[in-house]
Amino acid sequence: MSIVYACIVSHGSQLIPALCKNAKEGRLFAKSRQGVKKLSLDLGLASPDTIVVATPHNLRLWAHLCVVISENSSGPMKLPPPKAKKELSLRAACDLDLAWGIIKSARRLRLPVVGANYGASEGAASDLMMDWGTFVPLWYLLRSVAERNVRPKVVIATPSREIPIRLNFKFGQAISYAHALL
Repeated sequence: MSIVYACIVSHGSQLIPALCKNAKEGRLFAKSRQGVKKLSLDLGLASPDTIVVATPHNLRLWAHLCVVISENSSGPMKLPPPKAKKELSLRAACDLDLAWGIIKSARRLRLPVVGANYGASEGAASDLMMDWGTFVPLWYLLRSVAERNVRPKVVIATPSREIPIRLNFKFGQAISYAHALL
């Protein structure tokens, strides 16, 4: 396993036209949307087995880094009331081998990392909800690779705002080293 593509993706809900409050808002985000679509096409060409999403908005564990170890991640995404006109949904299988590899790699670097699961310990009910920092990028990225008949799994990681930035940087290194532990 190796890294075949890396990028930073915007995650505002306005990138998805159905989640814009109005047509004007949709037009304001048109260029950003085009950029995300280009990234997703490039990712589709790379045909990844797994997409790792580092999001600042998922499960936040005080002064700890988090790696999702649920079998699945899913989520509805909609505008808050009273603007909620449409709800979108997305579901992805999680790559537990890589998730545990990242945790082991981070522990070797003596980082404060924990795995987080929700619901059941396994099966369909082992499903941690996606935040918008995960949902919005994956809305485009998973659809693009699916068009190439590739069904990647995902790993969701959450950096910590309560630890020094250098430790978050080391967490990025732990993610890149994790493949060696598999």
